Amino acid sequence: MKPIWSLLCSLFLAATFATSLHAQDLVFTSIQCDPTSCQEEGPAETQGDVTVDFIGYCTGDIVPVLAVNAQAVIGKPVACQTPYIPFALVETSKTQYLDDCGRPYYVSYVTPNAEIINVLGITVFHVDAAYGCDGSETAPIVVGTKPC
Repeated sequence: MKPIWSLLCSLFLAATFATSLHAQDLVFTSIQCDPTSCQEEGPAETQGDVTVDFIGYCTGDIVPVLAVNAQAVIGKPVACQTPYIPFALVETSKTQYLDDCGRPYYVSYVTPNAEIINVLGITVFHVDAAYGCDGSETAPIVVGTKPC
């Protein structure tokens, strides 16, 4: 009878240890954007900018707060010859991963985007990066050439 109790005790300890190693969700509990739409588009102009500020509160102890902004700047310090439209956007997302035991957990991300658009509506410059509640960051992705 003693070997059975020993085996059950070992299984209980192993299960308890494995449960404590389970990855927890690292997600936003609340977010706030200024402006509240999380996007801003300016008029066609030769010099100007738009900005979206974001703050998100994450679960877990890795990154308690993520504060980022997206800013599109046109013609500073010198004005452009032709007008462009500045556009800024902040997006959030959540991705599911599996821990070492195959159990799912989630991580939230915020991605600030800035674009410069010509008067024909064609994006001539785009930059974005992503920041996660797990402390991860992506390198900025830049597409096109910033005018002026």
